[in-house]
Amino acid sequence: MFTRCVSCSLIVLFVSDWVFPVLRGEFEAAQMKELLRVVHTTQASIVLSSTWRESPAMQLAVATRLEAHGIAPPIACTTRVGNGSTRQRPAEIREWLDRHPAVTSWVAVDDADLTDEGRSDTLDITRVVRCDPACGLTATDADTMIESLTRKR
Repeated sequence: MFTRCVSCSLIVLFVSDWVFPVLRGEFEAAQMKELLRVVHTTQASIVLSSTWRESPAMQLAVATRLEAHGIAPPIACTTRVGNGSTRQRPAEIREWLDRHPAVTSWVAVDDADLTDEGRSDTLDITRVVRCDPACGLTATDADTMIESLTRKR
């Protein structure tokens, strides 16, 4: 699924009802508008990192919803590490990035804390945007994503 590139910017996206609230089976427009702004501003591609990656039907559902909002479908999915729990997500993202050194900038978007100070497998806090489950992806989150994606790895 992932194509080689000289240099790439990636959004490692965790799709959940908390990051992208679902209304009548569709991602809400406000959050999709912010994600579209990030993609257009940075030319970043999306890598899917959530249970939505676990079957072709679920991946297609995400791709269809993104495309309905003018966003290209994910170019790849992270690989499950361990039991796939939230605590494993940083390791999954790091493992995927290690296998793709052409990625020059990235940001991970999740509603879980991927930067827990007490763990050794956490991600760089400057590369993680944690969405508030009460409102999902906001304009402020999108601004932070753009800032992270304009810095090189």
